[in-house]
Parts: sequence; C-alpha cells; structure tokens
Amino acid sequence: MKTLNDMGLASASHIETGFHGWRDDGLPIVTYDEWTAARSG
Repeated sequence: MKTLNDMGLASASHIETGFHGWRDDGLPIVTYDEWTAARSG
C-alpha cells in the first residue's frame, strides 16, 4: 500500500486476484521507468 500511495494513488486497497488478475483482465500496467519518465515531464 505504501508504494501505491507514494506513486500517487490516494486510496489503495487490495486486488483480490492480485497482479496477475489485473494483467489478465487487460488493465493498464506501467513500468517504474515509464512512471518516472512521465513524472519528470
């Protein structure tokens, strides 16, 4: 949760199916490098 909050997600909870469920449902995934590049403008 702390990592998600640090990344700007104000309200974090658990994902029942975990990361693999998120990915398998086709939801967006951003790598750390993509995230830091986007934040640096």
